[in-house]
Amino acid sequence: QEIFDFKHRFEPDENIPVQVTYIYMGGDTALVTIPGEVFISHQIDLKARSPLRYTFLFGYTYSGQGRNAGYVPTIQAAIEGGYGASYRTRIEVGAGERMIDRAVIWIHEQLGQLRVLPDISSY
Repeated sequence: QEIFDFKHRFEPDENIPVQVTYIYMGGDTALVTIPGEVFISHQIDLKARSPLRYTFLFGYTYSGQGRNAGYVPTIQAAIEGGYGASYRTRIEVGAGERMIDRAVIWIHEQLGQLRVLPDISSY
């Protein structure tokens, strides 16, 4: 689990802590949960970037800490506007992409594809 401390989109003095949960099921399956209504483009992006055959993104989840993120639009959706993208949303623009980026990194870490320490043998 990881807590992100996002700014409120329209009230920048307010922070919104959002807890994301990552679950590696072993083999070729992982789950990522975000407590909010995540735009489908985030799921498509996560699936495309994950090296696993089955990578699922669940919205509307709550894992114990943080707050509901509300609508989680993409940057492009925030630019284009509309319900859940330019109003009825609370977290800062780009928050969804940051959570998806971190999920992709986490998946690669679980698979041992990213090192915790630098590999100095190639120097």
